[in-house]
Amino acid sequence: MGLCALRRAPAADQKLLHLINKLHIKQKDLDKIYAKFRKYDKDRSGTIDVAEFYHMIEEKRTVFGDGIFELIDIDDTGTLDFSEFCVAIFTYGFFEELETLKCESC
Repeated sequence: MGLCALRRAPAADQKLLHLINKLHIKQKDLDKIYAKFRKYDKDRSGTIDVAEFYHMIEEKRTVFGDGIFELIDIDDTGTLDFSEFCVAIFTYGFFEELETLKCESC
């Protein structure tokens, strides 16, 4: 297995394929997100937990963020695989700062 294979995002499952098509995500962008995912997957388990998620996005833990994490963590394991991670990143990124701040007081 060459070095390039390690840098490519894993094959997309149905949920991620839908997101890629809907948002017109390019493979090179997906590969960049995967590189970031691997950086924070310290134990190389193929998943990241909630603490690693917040560390990666450089945000304080909030009820809003926890809610998104729980919604995306479909299998309720307390971790996100790469597909779940992409959904979380794109979902979190669609909210403006003002909307996020409103949810901190929830």
